[in-house]
Amino acid sequence: MFAAGTPAFSDTVNPIAFLEKPFSEDLPKMKQRRTVRALVVYGPTDFFFDKGKPSGIQVDLLREYEKFLNKGIKREAEKIHVAFLPVPFGRLIPDLLAGKGDIAAHFLTETDERKQKLLFASGRKTTVDELVVTHKDQAPLEDIDGLAGKTVYVLPHSSYLV
Repeated sequence: MFAAGTPAFSDTVNPIAFLEKPFSEDLPKMKQRRTVRALVVYGPTDFFFDKGKPSGIQVDLLREYEKFLNKGIKREAEKIHVAFLPVPFGRLIPDLLAGKGDIAAHFLTETDERKQKLLFASGRKTTVDELVVTHKDQAPLEDIDGLAGKTVYVLPHSSYLV
């Protein structure tokens, strides 16, 4: 979850208690405490452990963010570190809003409801095409009307759950 010897922690501070303490502050304060807490969701590509080390696309992206934050900082004791805090998908937004993390590191769909509560960050604005996956024995889906009368499965807590 965090590197041993991370400068934000001293021998007198319990790192688990520090990471679990609710914060609701912006980047300048995160830089002062030298820790950005990233809420991540276990998955086969986004976040997982490989040989005991965090891995996945979210880890790669957050490591790049960590490099960006530390640009020009030479002393290790002054560097900012990202701590990965795994949570179930259904806890991602509630835990972020409760201050249990600083970033929700997941590919979330920007819905009007979510935009009222959260600020989204993206390297660039793009439109997203959604993909409907069907069984190989089913006829190809031509349009949305092809779903009429069919059972559609979506991830629990996703923006598609109506």
